[in-house]
This record gives sequence, structure tokens and C-alpha cells, in this order.
Amino acid sequence: MPLSADSDVPVGLQSSPETIMVNTRDDSDMRSKAVKFVNDSRIARFLTGVINSSPKSQVEIARDIGFDNPNMITMIKQGRTKLPISKVLPVADSLDLDARELLTLCMQEYQPEEWTVIREVFDI
Repeated sequence: MPLSADSDVPVGLQSSPETIMVNTRDDSDMRSKAVKFVNDSRIARFLTGVINSSPKSQVEIARDIGFDNPNMITMIKQGRTKLPISKVLPVADSLDLDARELLTLCMQEYQPEEWTVIREVFDI
């Protein structure tokens, strides 16, 4: 699923910040499931869609990323915790995402002032 630093969350993932309906895997079935977001996080909404449509389980994704506990994936999806910047590359690799675009989205959401300075200094 392509990311865009200039736009909001992909159209299929847009909704209110409190609850969103997403397709989630349950064995081989595709079912709709309400996911409650703790805060209005574009990263949380985006990663929820990508993770839920991935052929990998959350346990596999957590292992790929280097999390000891797969509950970290759930916490990131719910917006309870931020995706650590140090995990952008492993997440991008595990979920077949563009690491630069994922980093851009994370920095825009988590550290917008710092991201502005970085962009100015490096002329990006």
C-alpha cells in the first residue's frame, strides 16, 4: 500500500479518530472488525490497514521487527504507543513499505518541528 507524505491516510482507512471499521484476517475469512484508537494517529490508522491486510500474523510481524512481545503491534495499531523511529526500517521490510515514506509520516506526526529543521538543513 503506497504512502503519501502529502495526503492523509489512504482512502480505505479514513474515519473518525475514535473507531474505524477495517478488514481483518480471522483464519482464512475476511471480516470487518471495529478497531478503537486511543488517539487520532495517522500512523496507527495506516499501519492497522497494512498489518490487517498482510499475509503475516502479528506474531510474525513482531518477530520480523524485533519486538519481544507481539502486543506491541496491537498497541501501535491502537495508537497507545508510537512506532519507534528505530523500527521504521524493520517495519518497512516486514510489510513491504517504502522506508523513506514511512519515516516521513512518522516524523511529520511525532516530531513535526524537528522534521521541518531536518528538511531545511538537508534541503529535502
